[in-house]
Amino acid sequence: MMGGFSKILTEYFDSFAPTYYKPYSLPTIRGNLRTFFVYLNEAGISLKEVSFRTITDFIVWCQKRGMGPASISGIVGAVSTFMNWLLYEGRLKGPNPVVRGLYRHHLVKRAPRPYSEDEMKLI
Repeated sequence: MMGGFSKILTEYFDSFAPTYYKPYSLPTIRGNLRTFFVYLNEAGISLKEVSFRTITDFIVWCQKRGMGPASISGIVGAVSTFMNWLLYEGRLKGPNPVVRGLYRHHLVKRAPRPYSEDEMKLI
């Protein structure tokens, strides 16, 4: 299921990931990247072929599998960091296909409900 991605994932988690992520988050990051690699395998896309369109299609793929916006945002964040690592290592060329800020899920902050008249009397 990991296709040809096992070696690069092992290298990532043996070198960079432990210095960047907190130890308790490593299993989550590994799972997030695994989800992305499953998609790449199904779509027949190599890491060198990942583009802006690939990321957009991946998000749609996640949505069709019932993943929520916060989960997808976490996965895309892990993919972005992984792609940056590949770029800095010289394994990929060009900009990171994950455009910063474009795919982030923004939670809508709700205003607190107003006090009722009875609650106001108690204050």
